[in-house]
Amino acid sequence: MKRIIVGMLLLALAALLLVGCTIPAEPAAEEPEPVVEEPEPVVEEPEPVVEEPEPVVEEPTPPKPVPSPTLMLLDLNVSYISQSGLMVIVKSITETQQGGFREYTITYSLENNTTDQAIDEGTFKMFWVGGGGEAQYGFFGRLFPGESMTRSYTWKVLSSQQVLCIEFESDFFAERPTSDTLKWGVPSG
Repeated sequence: MKRIIVGMLLLALAALLLVGCTIPAEPAAEEPEPVVEEPEPVVEEPEPVVEEPEPVVEEPTPPKPVPSPTLMLLDLNVSYISQSGLMVIVKSITETQQGGFREYTITYSLENNTTDQAIDEGTFKMFWVGGGGEAQYGFFGRLFPGESMTRSYTWKVLSSQQVLCIEFESDFFAERPTSDTLKWGVPSG
């Protein structure tokens, strides 16, 4: 059947040509002129060079002991005048080895030799080699002119900690002893 339809179409087309009929052609659509878009010039900016710094690896520095020349350690059973004006006598410092720790006991006397001042009772602080320490805790009063008192205090220290010194009238938050205070050493175990 396809052959018949194609044959008929060809005959009809040939007849039209012979008769002189023209098949109006569709007007040709004007093709728009091709728009040639020129690409914008590519200005290649160099990529910023991001130099990553070398990672700073801070190795922990081992604690530095306070150099011994800066520590003037005082003698037992000798009277010294503190910054506040109290006379201080450290009578003994003893070490007692316990299981995994040591105990250090200090026995001392304080005396107010002024004639017109009440002076706050001072306290001691034990410093470790490498920094840090532990202050004396308790209830402390004032010494009035002519008053004296004797006390004892015991610190418990881990066996791994090394004691540098015991300081009188230390700054409570100090990490290291200061040069202008009274200091005593501890017995070496």
